[in-house]
Amino acid sequence: MKPLYTKTEYNQASSNDKLALQCYVCGKTYYKYKRYINSFLKYHNPQENSCKYCSKKCEKKGKFKPRTEFLCDYCNNKVIRADYELRSKRRKSNRVFCNRSCAAKYNNRHKKTGTRRSKLEKYIESQITIDFPNLKALYIEAPPPQGWRIPQVFI
Repeated sequence: MKPLYTKTEYNQASSNDKLALQCYVCGKTYYKYKRYINSFLKYHNPQENSCKYCSKKCEKKGKFKPRTEFLCDYCNNKVIRADYELRSKRRKSNRVFCNRSCAAKYNNRHKKTGTRRSKLEKYIESQITIDFPNLKALYIEAPPPQGWRIPQVFI
């Protein structure tokens, strides 16, 4: 709210008198009743928009947040995000996804911890089957109960 009235005008005006204000977007002068201005100053947060704009059109322009178009990191669909969402402190990476399903699929495919078998163990298993096709090997999927890790057993 940009007031165009002085303190003396404000004090002398009754609650049914209109006082001049300036619009944040277009700069046009508009008038509001003193009772609306009083309630705005007394009960509302100054960031709220009830007395900032001269019309709904200017209010819509004032609330607009710039948006940017991205590609989803998993499925390459177009995604439109507001700039403030990308600068959020809660973000852990710079990746953008179209929905939670794509984010979960990407994270499950690219995770580095939480698997039962190490990537090295899986790689060695694949190399053994390629190098020795006649060898019958039994691979253990889960660790034994005692906590010992036995990677492969050959028959």
